Amino acid sequence: MTQADIIATVKPLYLLSGLFGLLPVSFFSKDNHECLKHKILYILWTIVWIFCVIALGYHLASVSIDFQNRKIATFGIAFILCVFTTYFTVIANLINNIAHRKNFPLIASKFVDLDKTLVPDNKIYRKERLCLLKELLIIIVINAVFVVCKCWVYGSFSSTNVAMRTAELVPYLIGMLTSIQLKTWFSKLKDRLKTINDMLTMCIKHQQINITTTKSSILHQPYNQERLKTEKTMETIHNLRKTYVDLHETKQLVMSTYEIPSVCGVATCLVLCISGLFWGVKVIMSGKNQNQAIYYLLMCAYDFSLFILVLLNCHLASEQANNIVMNIQKTITRNELPQEVVSELMVFVSLVRDLPFDSTPCGLFTLNLSFLCSSVGVIVSYVVLLLQVNN
Repeated sequence: MTQADIIATVKPLYLLSGLFGLLPVSFFSKDNHECLKHKILYILWTIVWIFCVIALGYHLASVSIDFQNRKIATFGIAFILCVFTTYFTVIANLINNIAHRKNFPLIASKFVDLDKTLVPDNKIYRKERLCLLKELLIIIVINAVFVVCKCWVYGSFSSTNVAMRTAELVPYLIGMLTSIQLKTWFSKLKDRLKTINDMLTMCIKHQQINITTTKSSILHQPYNQERLKTEKTMETIHNLRKTYVDLHETKQLVMSTYEIPSVCGVATCLVLCISGLFWGVKVIMSGKNQNQAIYYLLMCAYDFSLFILVLLNCHLASEQANNIVMNIQKTITRNELPQEVVSELMVFVSLVRDLPFDSTPCGLFTLNLSFLCSSVGVIVSYVVLLLQVNN
């Protein structure tokens, strides 16, 4: 296991992120694992900022026109709120990336140390890389479809209109890539926790077989050999406990890197979902432009599906840690184990309870299914309230 294996797994994501300024000012060399500066990234980063400024100016101009032409001021207020939350999130992501630029190779090196114990071969890296490539391809295709849909909704496929609609999607794509980065690291944490649980189960099962064999053939198996196997089991449990601590430290490093983008991303997602759902329902009820309503609802569904994807991986990582405790408790209850092994397992249980895998960015909320249900309630409540106010 080398750092190049981990880097190769996430390299497609970070190459695409580099195009939007989400890559640190340096990237990884495959040969010596040193950070090499790429001048092309500075040029591309500048282009991204130009696109963002153009799109921001276009949005603000659209808002001023809407204030003059529309009787409902709610549209302009909602539009301004969406624009500024989106661009604030973009700026926060880029600044956060600069502030934590040293954490990216550090996270990769921590996974290398963990995988020396947990991953027997490089097959898991090829599988993770393939899954990541599929996700990125889906994101690119969906964003291309949204550009086409928006040009179709506004009735113009001119080069200027296509360029403007593409520029509008740049801030959304930056937020999406940041979410995929967080989801990718938590998916890796979840898989490593599952591996710890599986290795712990196999270790205890092997110890139980040893006990059964010893009882059935006590005359043929010396006591010292039985003791040696028990000590080996205890050593394995102890090593897995140390690995869990290292994995928890890696999770803390990931959360410290992405906690500000997480808070900004959640706020932006809620604002965009409330705005998109409200205007989609409003347009459908008015019966004027059904194509525009469909576009609003599709954007809302896409934003929320990405939100669900991140929350689901954070929740599953926490559940995998809880499964370790449940697995140990079941094993102690159902199997006859030496007292030393039981004591070692109980220490493991206490450790998992003291170091949970809950993801709480900035201490504001926990990324789990309960928060997802609360978010759905907030979105629906605000949409219903806005519909009643504007009737």
